[in-house]
Amino acid sequence: RKMQEQEVIVKMVMYKCREKGNPVPETLAAYITNTSLNPITGKFYLEEKIDEELAKQLVDTVVDRLENENPALNTIKLQIGYDSGYLQQEYDRQQTITKLSHESNRLIDEIVSFETKGGNDFEGIT
Repeated sequence: RKMQEQEVIVKMVMYKCREKGNPVPETLAAYITNTSLNPITGKFYLEEKIDEELAKQLVDTVVDRLENENPALNTIKLQIGYDSGYLQQEYDRQQTITKLSHESNRLIDEIVSFETKGGNDFEGIT
């Protein structure tokens, strides 16, 4: 349930940012959402039970934070972009390794299961 609430809040943040002409990736929206402090309680918003009013307040807070240009936020944006790119590249690399492994195993199985007609069957070997 808590995860669903977080997903809805992140989607609302992304929607509002896009609406204001400042589209943000889901990873960045989720990071800022998770690290936003409630000024009244001094706790992270998502540590508390979220009602509709608190969710609206969190969305507005996150959208405001994402609109402001500051070096710390730019650093976070760069880091998240780098990490996301790295994860995608690593996933693609693992997929390629898996594909090549399956292909080489198929060829090895084909070679191992090959049978010649006899000891002098040079055409079957070549």
